[in-house]
Amino acid sequence: HEVFEHDWMFNTNLLVPLILRFPGRAYSGTRVSWPVEMIDLPSTILAVTGVGDLPEVDGRSLLPDSQGVAPPLDEYTVVSENDRYIALQDDHHKLIVNHRNATRKPRLFDLNNDPQEFQPLGNVKANLLDEMMARRDAFDLRMPSYEEASQRADLGSVTDPKLKQILDQLGYGLGPN
Repeated sequence: HEVFEHDWMFNTNLLVPLILRFPGRAYSGTRVSWPVEMIDLPSTILAVTGVGDLPEVDGRSLLPDSQGVAPPLDEYTVVSENDRYIALQDDHHKLIVNHRNATRKPRLFDLNNDPQEFQPLGNVKANLLDEMMARRDAFDLRMPSYEEASQRADLGSVTDPKLKQILDQLGYGLGPN
């Protein structure tokens, strides 16, 4: 697409290989064709180590995937989002919607026939577009409001002095107690 920035939702910017090496080389050689998300890594690590689950986290363990078991459809769609776009992708299709400009039509791609995402399907697959838009709407409903997310991200409420120091060293600007 000849774009340099990371602000775009094309797979040339989004797809990154994920390689997992489990203890004892378990599941060695297993490859999955469906997309997964980085949000799945914490749950996967906890499952591998036997520590447990993270409550109220969108991510899921990738252990079943590592055994070649595809997730159910409602967990099959991965989401990428920035302040301009949201993209939903499963193993066959991808939807890109512009958050900022509602007059820009959503773009739907058939990744099997157009893996480079050059030819949006347009009105050819109206039912599929409606289905993908419904998945986008369902994702939006699960997400906290901007105000709620801002409150959750308020690092100023961190009370542990050691954690504050670490976050400050990482550049989060919390400063001393």
